[in-house]
Amino acid sequence: MKVSRHKKRAAAFCIGLITTALALGACGGSSDSESQGDQGDHALDGGNWGSWTGTLAGSDNSKFKIFLTFDTLRQGQISGTVYFPKLGSAGECSGAEVYRGKQGDTYRFTEVIPEAVNPKCAGLGTVRVTPNGDSLDYSWTNGTQSSTGSLHSHQD
Repeated sequence: MKVSRHKKRAAAFCIGLITTALALGACGGSSDSESQGDQGDHALDGGNWGSWTGTLAGSDNSKFKIFLTFDTLRQGQISGTVYFPKLGSAGECSGAEVYRGKQGDTYRFTEVIPEAVNPKCAGLGTVRVTPNGDSLDYSWTNGTQSSTGSLHSHQD
């Protein structure tokens, strides 16, 4: 039986996410030194956060499109997915958002892009999203690079 390239990439992505999520749980989560704040389960407006899209501005003056989908937020668990159709010279990248907690109105995640998906964009970063009316203010950093933008609801 021939397995499609898409199914192979999806399987590699799932294996990478599971491995990374297990490692994050075993290590106690994010290396972010700030207070964790409220760490319970959350849902925006009592339900699924849904899908969001926008254009981010990188600290290197780059601009790139992002698609972000969240489910019910569960502390320390994968609560969303992220997809970048073209992330600079790295090309197409996708990963997961692991929920880390809430401080005030801001929700914090560890973004995980497994090496099996694309070694050029693999890594961890801290994502913060803050609801702002009908949009989400988004920021990401890995300590040396950062990106920010405003995301709007995306209907599939």
